Amino acid sequence: MGALKSMLGTMFSAPKKRLQGRVKWFDKEKGFGKILPLAGQDRPQDEVLFVHKNELEGGVEGKTWQAIGQGVLVSFELAKGSDKKVCAGKVRCEGLAMAVASVAAATATTLSSVEDELVHRFVVSGLRWGTSQVKGHAKASMEDRYAERAGVALSNVATGKAACAFFGVFDGHGGVSCSDFVANQLDRSFFDSLREQSSQKKKISTEAAIRSALLSSFRITDHNFLQYANKLDGGAARAWATSGSTACAAAIFGPDEEGRLRLHIAHAGNCRAVLVKQDGKVVRLTEEHKPNVPAEKKRIEAAGGAVAQIGGAWRVVLGSKSARGHAAGVSISRGFGDADFKAPAEVVSPVPDVHTVVLDRTQDAFLLLGTDGVFGALTDLESARLVGTSLRDAGGIGVEPAEVAAKRLIEAAHERRASDDKTALVVVFSDLLPSAFAGPRQILGGISDGQLFADTHEVNGTPAAGAAELPAQPAVAPSDIFEDGTDPTELALLDDIFSSYAKDLGVGDADAKQPAPVDTLVKGKPANTAREAGLPLKKKPLSAKTAKKIF
Repeated sequence: MGALKSMLGTMFSAPKKRLQGRVKWFDKEKGFGKILPLAGQDRPQDEVLFVHKNELEGGVEGKTWQAIGQGVLVSFELAKGSDKKVCAGKVRCEGLAMAVASVAAATATTLSSVEDELVHRFVVSGLRWGTSQVKGHAKASMEDRYAERAGVALSNVATGKAACAFFGVFDGHGGVSCSDFVANQLDRSFFDSLREQSSQKKKISTEAAIRSALLSSFRITDHNFLQYANKLDGGAARAWATSGSTACAAAIFGPDEEGRLRLHIAHAGNCRAVLVKQDGKVVRLTEEHKPNVPAEKKRIEAAGGAVAQIGGAWRVVLGSKSARGHAAGVSISRGFGDADFKAPAEVVSPVPDVHTVVLDRTQDAFLLLGTDGVFGALTDLESARLVGTSLRDAGGIGVEPAEVAAKRLIEAAHERRASDDKTALVVVFSDLLPSAFAGPRQILGGISDGQLFADTHEVNGTPAAGAAELPAQPAVAPSDIFEDGTDPTELALLDDIFSSYAKDLGVGDADAKQPAPVDTLVKGKPANTAREAGLPLKKKPLSAKTAKKIF
């Protein structure tokens, strides 16, 4: 009976009277404040009521929270706090403050949604890029490779809706086996890792998600290459065991949690990434992994290797250990492949450095990715100037301007130093012509005449003295990453044996007639086989999930 009376009393009782007042003060950081009731409401004169954030209608995400502040008109009901004292409850902002807060909140939400959609569309279909390659005169075969993958739509990666594009350049040595494998597999591992993080639906930041995916993709790709090589024997086994590759990969992602466009660079070895601003400022985003760099030397020696100067270059050597085809060591301290330097300890590490930049399309013009054949012949400043002026000159040409710019960069580098393979990839962020290139046309020989750029540039955001421009240099004998006296033609022939060995082991190419995926464009040589076209091998690769347990 008592319960029934209580229920009926609640159902038919008059609603509580709402009073009005002005906010005396409210501290959003602490979450509470004081309200002065308006006169003529049968309340004690000079009464001041306590108000807590939990008593605001809509909570801390609502419109009242956005509008509340000193002097704001509010309505409220009388309530009792935890100390049994009278306080303000069910507080609601009224009048102009509430209207302004409502409009501001709606406008901000609309603008944010529009900006997010624009960033998403730009990554999926707005990026423009071009590539170019040339084989070194002294090389038996082209050992460089590159990868391009247009914007891939993602879901549940930090922002719920985002897209990511992937680009990479790979400088192979000791044959094409490693650089070819990495160019075909690295982007796959990267996107697989991102999707796995998406499926777990964990709340992680954009930067953490991309960084994790890049690190794991480098690890997984190197592991799979070495495992695959271990399945071979004879000539093919030798070719794969002595093959290696450096890499520089760029992941362009957006929108992040704040609606921004992000550039993530992962590199291992001596390939390079250079960001060029609209005003002509040049920012180098990578630092070469050389054996004589103190931190690298310390790591190499701790892993059981040694660093020595051989033939005028610092190299990683294995001391008394027999290294097939690596008698002269390798001149980089990080990279893929080079099996003798990976077991029993990783003397040459596949772990990349990862650098993140927030892109602004009103300030950032284009990105250059290049192998050391390009940047060994041209400085960052020269390369940036040449690409910038080429983009301007190609603006009225029917051919894609970025493609023209990459081709001219390769031609200029090859004219200066023709011995090494060269690969350049240009990614353009803006439809606007960089303001630094609005002057008269500049050619390589007269670059220093027009001061299109400042005399300084940055390395990973730190100012560094501008490199002196190199004089023209005649073609010289190649200074390969590893030199073991092996006939490069022999290595190329041995590498071709791969197909027959792979088929015998049941880990060979997939059906060559199977079409290549349309969203993956891996160039560098004609896609005559499924492996070259980037199709997965029959051998099941190491998954991102398994890699986490191993690494």
